[in-house]
Amino acid sequence: MALSDYVVPPYWNPGDPQVEAPSSTSISANLVKEWEKYLKSHGISTGERTLLSERLLLRETLWMMSGTKELFVFTWNGNEFIVNDNFKLSHVTTGTVKTVLEEICRCASYVVHLKEFISSVSGAKSSTLTVKAFASSVFEQLQPYSRRIVELERMLIAQKETLTLAMLLEDAKPHFERVCHIYNIFRCAVVTDCPENRVQQTVKLLSALEHALENATVVNQKNVLPQTVSLYLDSVKPYIDFIDTFSGSGILQDPFQEFPIRRNEDAKFSEGAGVSYWKDSLCVCDPGCSDTVIGPHLAPIISAGKSMEHLVHATESRRAVLPSKPGTLYSSIISSIRSTGSIQESKHAIPKQSTGLANVKEIREELIQWSQEAKCEGLIGLPPEPALSEIDVKCPLSCTLLQIKQAVGNAVAERCSENSAKFIHYLKSGCNLAQHIDVVHNHFLMFAGDIMHSFTTELFSRLLSRSPETWQNLSFLSFALQEALSWYHSQTPLLKGLSMKLRESSPKLWLDGFDNVVLTYSVAWPITIVLTDKTLALYNRIFVFLCKVKCAKFALEELSFHDLCCRADTPAMKQTAHSLQLLRFEIISFLIAFHSCLMQEALHGSKLVFDGDLERATDLDTVIKCHEDFVAKAFRQCLLGEPLVDLQEPILTMLKLCIKLHVLWNKGIKNILPAEVKSIEDSFLNAHIKFKHLAKIRVNRGYADSSQLLTFAMNSQYLQPVVA
Repeated sequence: MALSDYVVPPYWNPGDPQVEAPSSTSISANLVKEWEKYLKSHGISTGERTLLSERLLLRETLWMMSGTKELFVFTWNGNEFIVNDNFKLSHVTTGTVKTVLEEICRCASYVVHLKEFISSVSGAKSSTLTVKAFASSVFEQLQPYSRRIVELERMLIAQKETLTLAMLLEDAKPHFERVCHIYNIFRCAVVTDCPENRVQQTVKLLSALEHALENATVVNQKNVLPQTVSLYLDSVKPYIDFIDTFSGSGILQDPFQEFPIRRNEDAKFSEGAGVSYWKDSLCVCDPGCSDTVIGPHLAPIISAGKSMEHLVHATESRRAVLPSKPGTLYSSIISSIRSTGSIQESKHAIPKQSTGLANVKEIREELIQWSQEAKCEGLIGLPPEPALSEIDVKCPLSCTLLQIKQAVGNAVAERCSENSAKFIHYLKSGCNLAQHIDVVHNHFLMFAGDIMHSFTTELFSRLLSRSPETWQNLSFLSFALQEALSWYHSQTPLLKGLSMKLRESSPKLWLDGFDNVVLTYSVAWPITIVLTDKTLALYNRIFVFLCKVKCAKFALEELSFHDLCCRADTPAMKQTAHSLQLLRFEIISFLIAFHSCLMQEALHGSKLVFDGDLERATDLDTVIKCHEDFVAKAFRQCLLGEPLVDLQEPILTMLKLCIKLHVLWNKGIKNILPAEVKSIEDSFLNAHIKFKHLAKIRVNRGYADSSQLLTFAMNSQYLQPVVA
């Protein structure tokens, strides 16, 4: 009986011709021959095909899998391999063979595309380092596949073992899975919508690898996870090396402009550049890079690079800067990944070896115990127990994206912190940064009690004299300052940087004259990066405001009750003198409380917080930020900030009334009218009411934390009437 005897024609086609049963002499085991005969009996042409043995077909298939395009069985159409219809096997139908070979053709086509990509990158000078690293890693990942093809071809040539098309497909399936995985990454990262911008190319490639790694972890694709990890770590190596070099030396080595950190061409380094060069010299040119593993660490990387660049300039003529050893950042990342994942993998990947090691350890313990019991432990030379790190277990590195993020984050943060700390250490120890800031705080914010008391006493005495405009003289101001500082020059040489200046304007009377005064502090680079002209200008405005407050307080404190005495006192004079004394007491009580709140709670409290932040700062960006925040906070505490500027008017009105009261007091009780005392009292009360009202409005708008003086204003009591 022939095979065709068992083929039942479709019952729904009654007109189909019946197949005649062949004679017993025509019975054959050639399935293809019987199949073609059956097709011809139904009027279906099979065409002319060359009969091949399965061995020849396997050889052609292996050649195709290795990337050969000129073949008899397969045709390369420029994009993929296609199975030709010009051959047949004797024992497998053409459709079955084609189905099997098409699956192999798909993966073989991927291999050709990957090899063409590798060839194009290796021979192109314009390819970026990241793309070259990715191509090199792809080449390494294809090596097991290529070696297996060579082994199968040798097996086919030797003919000592059986190899069929089904066996080939089964053997190649794990390799095909890895090849397809590599090709999918290649297509997403390099082929599909590849941007022209090289930075975006790098970001897209790394993002595609991270996405593939995350998917392989979530889906638990154990066959491709180690491969994806290797692809990512190899591809990210140029980026890590760039970070390593830049953060360790401040030099941007980016010949292909593929990394997001750029130098601003308009920012030129000079010792007078100060904070402007520090902030503007480097930037991130592509905000999209923040989505990658390294993206969140770009700010500390830039800070570390700028720190090393400035440190090199600062120590150029003094001593060489010890840079970080190149290449160590990538090595530390790999070591960290291995320490978190590789040991556990080794235990699970090689259970037989783990069992063997456990047996050896058990036998070793028994020998030690027996030798101790027999008192002959010295006669048995047992080697020391090997540590786990000494066991050479070769297994593919496998980890999750989270582990890579942690390893990269920890290594980069440690390296950046280390390099940034070098410049901070130089600023604190070599340039006396903390001492310079203390000089500014002690004198601009008047924390140096003895010095500033000596200076302001002479200044306020001249201001309250009979010719109050004469104190606005640069020679007088400079002499008064240097006289106050002279006792401390030997202890603190930095005080020599303090000096006085006057604005080019006509002299003003009383407290308004302080607006012409400028207290300056001269510092050299690199301290100018922290103590900038802008911050010193804000310090000076605070200094001027404090001078006005202290001058008003000084004016009331210097008043003497004896000045109100008169031999021919009348009851009216006594009443006026009593009213003046009560008014002075009311105003000075308010002013002392205001001054205490300003100096202790507002400024001194803010300084304590700043000193702690400065001590903990590990990079210059943090120092700059905490210093600028402190200056801005002190500025707001003095009600000089934009949202609180309206409160300055009633405050200055009250301070000027203190000076007016001082002048009125010194006129003599004979020359003082009760109406003048009443006028000062009413004006002060109105200003106080306005001050309290505006403070309440600001508190209701959410500015309560901006200044302690707002809380003080809310809780302050109004003046009691002193003039009937």
